[in-house]
Amino acid sequence: MAVQTLDDITRLTRRQVAWRTAHDIEDGWYVNLGIGMPTMCSNYLPEDREIVLQSENGVLGVGPNPPEGEEDPDLVNASKQLITLLKGGSYVSHVDSFTMIRGGALHQANGGILVLRADAIAGQQVAWHFLKGALRDREIRIEELHRYGGVPLTGTPKPKAIPLDVKVVLVGAPSWYYRLLSADQDFRTYFKIKAE
Repeated sequence: MAVQTLDDITRLTRRQVAWRTAHDIEDGWYVNLGIGMPTMCSNYLPEDREIVLQSENGVLGVGPNPPEGEEDPDLVNASKQLITLLKGGSYVSHVDSFTMIRGGALHQANGGILVLRADAIAGQQVAWHFLKGALRDREIRIEELHRYGGVPLTGTPKPKAIPLDVKVVLVGAPSWYYRLLSADQDFRTYFKIKAE
């Protein structure tokens, strides 16, 4: 059954989205949750999985928010929210942190979660086109950007596609959700949940 109106879309709370996303993270994954709402996932990770969360400010092994009265004001994530450090966790320079796990490339996020700013992806039509194609086909095809939309050359080597298993979360003001929804008929196909 196709969704006919915005009222037909299931609206989840921020906590429900965080819980659902946290339960999509598989055992053994290393995940950079970025900033904002995705950082809530640290509170809902399944206890039977070994998942390492990284914060861009240099914390590897991010744990859930601390219980009241046990906060350490010096232990924060990239959103400046109070966190805990799991057993085996460590601190590194924020410069080194940026070289560990970096969003912005599907192949780097393959097997994990890629968090993108809705306003940034909306402003890059070619990137949006390739993102939708990769999500639709569940693979990353290596193509030269200058050949995008052009005539393919015959007799040239064609790299094998890379299988893709990634969850993509768009974050931003609610207005971006509605802009993308109204501007692109494929938007609902790839982004089914809206949280506020």
